[in-house]
Amino acid sequence: MKKFAIIGANSTGKSTASHYITAKLRAEGILCERTTESARVLSFNRALLDTEIASQYWVFGKGMMEESLAKCRGDVDVLICDHTPYDYFIFARTEFPKLHETPVFDAVKELSKKWLGTYKGVFVFSTIGTKYHTDSVRKEKKEGMKLRNRVNNLLAEDISNGVIPNCNVVTVPVEERGEFVLQEIKNILRNPI
Repeated sequence: MKKFAIIGANSTGKSTASHYITAKLRAEGILCERTTESARVLSFNRALLDTEIASQYWVFGKGMMEESLAKCRGDVDVLICDHTPYDYFIFARTEFPKLHETPVFDAVKELSKKWLGTYKGVFVFSTIGTKYHTDSVRKEKKEGMKLRNRVNNLLAEDISNGVIPNCNVVTVPVEERGEFVLQEIKNILRNPI
């Protein structure tokens, strides 16, 4: 199974693109699935995402489990990952400034970085040219924009430090992102390294 990840700050078109890519690959006969954004499918009160560090670790772990389950089932050739444990970790770092004081912080940080090596391609969606939208998960505009900028800055820092392998920063207009990433994935599938 080949995994491709789409990561980035809030409201940059990740979920829309992952649905588009999955549908197009399936239409071509490729056994393709997409992961769900863990923060949208909670097993607990949504308010805890903003107040409880343990909730962030649950989101982190759920993402890994969903990817692992697809691999174990063996019935998927391509998995499109709408977020990764790494960007869940980035979001948690921005929301909980004292996260680094928790006992498992270093382990989660290292695991999330190593997990990035399991993807054939990581597509980082830039905030350039995108508008912020609120919904049932995203914060109200003022607070959400602050979070978005912090996430974007942390991603940019990690990209410049070489933390994200197989990284492609996507800056095409938001309405073109799904098709752009689809073509990149098809190129990788045609020319495996």
